[in-house]
Amino acid sequence: MFKTCVYIFIIASILLLSSCEPANPQAGQPLSISKQVKTEVYKNYEPTTLTWRSLIPEDYTFEYQYQSLYPWMSEEEATETSDGLLESTPVVESLDQQEVRLSGYVVPLTSDADSISEFLLVPVEGACLHVPAPPANQVIHVKPHYPLLMDESFGILNVVGTLTSKGVSGPLAAASYSMDQALLEPYSEKAIVPDTGRATHAERGRN
Repeated sequence: MFKTCVYIFIIASILLLSSCEPANPQAGQPLSISKQVKTEVYKNYEPTTLTWRSLIPEDYTFEYQYQSLYPWMSEEEATETSDGLLESTPVVESLDQQEVRLSGYVVPLTSDADSISEFLLVPVEGACLHVPAPPANQVIHVKPHYPLLMDESFGILNVVGTLTSKGVSGPLAAASYSMDQALLEPYSEKAIVPDTGRATHAERGRN
């Protein structure tokens, strides 16, 4: 009887502690994607799901960035090149300040051994590192509300947040769009996959 009471007490304590977990953990602390979608801040979003083609003006000709030249440039020269690309690449102004969802791959910018606090979201795996970077209007600069755990950063994922047409340039690529305080979702096969004019792993069934 005593052991039964102890077990009941332990189970009740676990349930109580679980119920006391904050609905909005402190911003800036790493948080798994599965927990991010349970926060109140996530539930406040009503995003529109976009394809990457949604970010391209209808009259724009798709051109890759000069990624192949970047390794031969100094950081200053590469950033100047990105500045020029940012100025010359148009955006879809109607998307500015819209709550959106987009699927893509992560290119880390600021990270430690455990998490990533700043990254580029791109439509093609390996973009900016192993293959030419897509146009600036196909790159999003992301600062997540909760840093992305490093071990969850290697596949395709969803980013949810307020999209702005404030561009960011750097030595890896130019990004025409930004999302600050974004939240992260597990990628769903039901979500609209990146649409770039070339096959991504998602479009190929990740083969």
